[in-house]
Amino acid sequence: MTDSTLEALVVGKHRSAQNVARNDARHPVETLTFFGLQPDMTVLEVLPALGWYTEILAPYLAERGRLYVAYFSPDGLMPYMPKVLEMY
Repeated sequence: MTDSTLEALVVGKHRSAQNVARNDARHPVETLTFFGLQPDMTVLEVLPALGWYTEILAPYLAERGRLYVAYFSPDGLMPYMPKVLEMY
């Protein structure tokens, strides 16, 4: 990946077409800029669902930062928990 700016990552080939299609509604660059995201930060993503933000955060933080993801346990009590984790 040659361009690791947020603007390039939100439309990058590494993202699923379904997730890129949601960019207009979710405003990822504006949202992450509002939160002050910098490439050298340590970020904790809590319950990332299917990884919409993970697809942006992981490559953005890969060189100088860290990304931790907190998800459901594989043996979660609710029936949807292991299924969603597997889809992630």
